[in-house]
Amino acid sequence: MYDLQTTEYTDVAMEDLVQSLTEKMNHKQQLALTIAVEHLRGDHPDALSLIISGEDGTGKSFVIQAISKIARKIPQQNNPGSVAGKYGSVLIAVPTEVAAFHVGGRTIQSVLNMGGNYIIFATTTYKIKNYLGRRGNKSDAVIQRQFSGTYLVILDEYSMISAEMLMKLDQFLCKAFPHKRELLFRGCHMVFCGDFCQIPPVMGTRLYKNNQSEG
Repeated sequence: MYDLQTTEYTDVAMEDLVQSLTEKMNHKQQLALTIAVEHLRGDHPDALSLIISGEDGTGKSFVIQAISKIARKIPQQNNPGSVAGKYGSVLIAVPTEVAAFHVGGRTIQSVLNMGGNYIIFATTTYKIKNYLGRRGNKSDAVIQRQFSGTYLVILDEYSMISAEMLMKLDQFLCKAFPHKRELLFRGCHMVFCGDFCQIPPVMGTRLYKNNQSEG
């Protein structure tokens, strides 16, 4: 369905960037990048919803960094001189500060106006839900300024992201883009990266279900 050889780019610099990135990738990585680029350029009517899964050492971080580089260039092509909000055209959100450092992103807790210590020491699901509702108190105007120009959200280490966190992110996007309430994730392109076999959320509901009985 996706042919790396027939993809056309109207901008030479963009073509050079994509070529320089794909030269360092295996075929599956190239395929993920190509799917992402075709959606980000608007070649498809629907927003991107891509899951990049794999064990440690399979190059997931390299792929999302490549997608991020290209995604940041596209708005500059289409709208030269445009200025994005706090999160830029691409928001990379991860559950831990260490992961945020490695991928050049932010912790999802900081994006959602949460404090890490409370989550670590909370002992019930009720507390985490109550905390999300009580502390996620940014005004709609502030959220809209921060997300201004953001059109791609990358969630790394998704095994550690709870359903409650994902719901809260969707609520923030709903406030950021109120004119797109009917769209999934308010029309933002979404990339989920990680490995469900890794560490689960510290608190809250996992994004996946184990079909095997858990003893």
